[in-house]
Amino acid sequence: MILSKLFLVSVTKKLDHLIKQVLAGEGDAVIIDNGNVYLNGIKVAEPVRGRQEESGRQEYILSPGQYFLIGENLEVSLDSRVFGQIEKSAVRGIVIGNLF
Repeated sequence: MILSKLFLVSVTKKLDHLIKQVLAGEGDAVIIDNGNVYLNGIKVAEPVRGRQEESGRQEYILSPGQYFLIGENLEVSLDSRVFGQIEKSAVRGIVIGNLF
């Protein structure tokens, strides 16, 4: 599994490119329940105050070639909690370092 690698992805034509961390891949189950994020039944993120997507429940079972991405700044991150899982074809590259 390639969990925690950073991917450069193209989600839509309006969102040119995003860099996000891979939370889950093929065969994984992701549940978002009132802001809590669970990966295969284990809580991996707490709810974030002020985030509108906190209420309700979303479930994802990732098929082959799908990834669930999450950002580092959970309060404002535009990630799979907003746009859902992505297809492998949306991956434009893997980030191998930064300049800062």
